[in-house]
Amino acid sequence: MDSKHIAKEFIISLDFDGVVAESIDVKKKCAKKWFGVNLSSRNTKEKAFNEFMKKLGKDIIYREFMDRINKGFVREYKIPNKCLPILTKLRNEGFKFVVISSRKSHEYYAVLEFVKKHLNKVVDGIFITETRPKGKIIRKLKARIHIDDDFKKLKQIVAYPVELVYYRQPENYHIDLPFSYRKRIYEAKNWEKIYQIIYYIKELYEAICWKNDWKNADDMINRIYSYKKKLNKRRLKKLLQEYKSSVAFS
Repeated sequence: MDSKHIAKEFIISLDFDGVVAESIDVKKKCAKKWFGVNLSSRNTKEKAFNEFMKKLGKDIIYREFMDRINKGFVREYKIPNKCLPILTKLRNEGFKFVVISSRKSHEYYAVLEFVKKHLNKVVDGIFITETRPKGKIIRKLKARIHIDDDFKKLKQIVAYPVELVYYRQPENYHIDLPFSYRKRIYEAKNWEKIYQIIYYIKELYEAICWKNDWKNADDMINRIYSYKKKLNKRRLKKLLQEYKSSVAFS
């Protein structure tokens, strides 16, 4: 079988905070030590943190809090369970990964330090977008999947031809994906599920290119994605079954 339907390069972009780096324990520890405040998992993100501190009558804002953490505590962040072995496995299977963070530019080196220490062999690049939507850099890099733990950030890029994964972790367990977005955005509560989603998308894109005799290349991403959008769940399942049967007997 002609292998042009198999992509030579499959790029996946990853958010930093909450996806490849867990900061919740560090935030809780520092808030307790510095301000005598017990944070819950519901108020460790910016908006909830600021509202919580205001309610307590404390003149503390999230950005200043994180600036202090970034000066020396990012090294204490943890990698989510199974994240590294799964990224390593996928990397060995031909996938490429980049980190795209909406942190401020002066926080770049904190991210770089963590990535160099823990993810140096699996991440190919780090990009800081600050307050700008991530969609433009995702499109420029030709990423086919973006994984983020912030629904608002995912919502900003739903119009782009990229598959989106909402990674559920303790800081966003209370923020459900709205029903109207559940067909557009995948959900994953652990890295095993992320692995399954990635391979499903990979095989689905291969099946689409196989069916249409297309080359599975970066300049075809828009076309592949548009074709997928036209198929319902039943037709996608049938297409994938046909493709797998064809591969099995080739």
